[in-house]
Amino acid sequence: MTIALGMIARDGIVIAADRQETVGEHKKAQRKIESLWALPVGALLVSGAGDGPYIDTMTERLRLCFGTTQSKDFPAAMTNEFRSVHSTFYSEAVLPFAQYPWNERPDYELLFGCSTDHHFLWYSSKLTLNQVEAGYRAVGVGASAAESLLGKLYVTNLPLKVAVALATYVIYEVKNSVDGCGFETDVMFTQKDRPPARIMQPTIKKMEDAFLKFRLIERDELYQCIGGGVVPYARKAKDWSKLRRDIRKIFDIFYHDFDAPPF
Repeated sequence: MTIALGMIARDGIVIAADRQETVGEHKKAQRKIESLWALPVGALLVSGAGDGPYIDTMTERLRLCFGTTQSKDFPAAMTNEFRSVHSTFYSEAVLPFAQYPWNERPDYELLFGCSTDHHFLWYSSKLTLNQVEAGYRAVGVGASAAESLLGKLYVTNLPLKVAVALATYVIYEVKNSVDGCGFETDVMFTQKDRPPARIMQPTIKKMEDAFLKFRLIERDELYQCIGGGVVPYARKAKDWSKLRRDIRKIFDIFYHDFDAPPF
């Protein structure tokens, strides 16, 4: 069980996932985002949900074809290569079990994206492989909850740094509401002409602490909008304003560090 999501931003691609992996009755922490930096092609990020060995095998095949594909029409060639790899493996490893009961059939879903000198390409798979032109996708047991939130919150042409914060928020909310999703959150992103990068755990922890405080403000904002004289908490307006500033400061620091030129 898992939750993994990805989205296209104005200047990159971001993928986020929880770390909880369930094996029988046991839970363990497992990173679920893999990456590749293959010059002169670019960067690749892969995540998924389902049977772990199947995802691992597909990830290696995607990494291989991404690192070796050369064509003047790179987007079309890359899409054809990815579809061929997925179709071949799905036919070999999944379809032979199609007649088994649903809880005994192996299966997997993938999210992956790549950045090159001139393109951001973004894909998802469920039975078939589809190129996503824009927007977001989620896979795993928490996918419905994640896409419901993203349907309300996602804005096209988001700056990459804001998309990172949004992805972290959605994973946080899903972990707190969907059984089978949990532990730490991993977030990775790609940009043109740069290797894949990972958001460090202390930064994610600060964001999640801010999201916990935001829950207090969220209800207050709703009642301010719908009126009726309801005040959810006995509080002073200036205290609520300070809480907003404290939350905003966390993200302003993150955006400042994100925009800093690399060494």
